[in-house]
Amino acid sequence: MRARLKQPSRGFAVPRYGLSAQNAFRSGAAAPGWGMTRHKSSLSQEAARLLALELYREDKVSLGRAAELCQTPLAAFMDFATKHGVPALRYSFEDLEEERQTVDGLDRRG
Repeated sequence: MRARLKQPSRGFAVPRYGLSAQNAFRSGAAAPGWGMTRHKSSLSQEAARLLALELYREDKVSLGRAAELCQTPLAAFMDFATKHGVPALRYSFEDLEEERQTVDGLDRRG
């Protein structure tokens, strides 16, 4: 049985086997060292990173949690996300406006 591939808008494909990416981590199916031989361990690490990236891209986990899930240092996971077209930091115009208003409010008090 072939896995269907879902093509996310960010330019990489994630296999769908009936498990959500989050459940794949919980079940251990996507964890590094999930029963593959030693020469395939880098492949399983890459798969774990892609699953974690998909969870982060879908806003189901934080950036830090995604890095933890695939046992990758945060800075390395940020680079990985950027290389796959997923912004490592999410800072919207609304976030900027909220901070500007906070600073304006502090200026008025002081």
